[in-house]
Amino acid sequence: MGKVAAQSCFVYGCTASLGALVWYFASLAGYRILPQSVWVFAVFFSIHGIAMVITFYRRPWNPWKPVLKVTPERIRIAKLLLALVAANFLFPLAVVVSEHGGVSERALSMALTSLVLLNTVYIAIHWAIRPENLFPSWFLSFISNPLLYLLVRRHEPNK
Repeated sequence: MGKVAAQSCFVYGCTASLGALVWYFASLAGYRILPQSVWVFAVFFSIHGIAMVITFYRRPWNPWKPVLKVTPERIRIAKLLLALVAANFLFPLAVVVSEHGGVSERALSMALTSLVLLNTVYIAIHWAIRPENLFPSWFLSFISNPLLYLLVRRHEPNK
């Protein structure tokens, strides 16, 4: 992956995370901000989709240099940040699930904003320090292809 692509995805992740954070706080404050136009949603979804496709982990045969210098402190911060936004996503998700079909616009907005925040923070972290520095190799293999991982793992002795 080229340096320009890595830097562009990192910048997108940081910029989109800031936008998602603003959207998240607006939702938290009670503003029900959902895209009113299908075009706004389509443009955002397209740009975000492209970033996710580029970011989606593909075995280490596709090396790139991390955008930031990898240090133990940065790895700890990245793991903590990722854990916080993942935990933050679970609360609105639980609210949406508990409303059994009668999902309020505020709950839906909170769930969407926390999901977007989780995605955009991951994109920034992914390109900043590479996933190999964050996750164990078995987890990366599983995420890369869960079905193949489970099938191969089931046939390996003592695993």
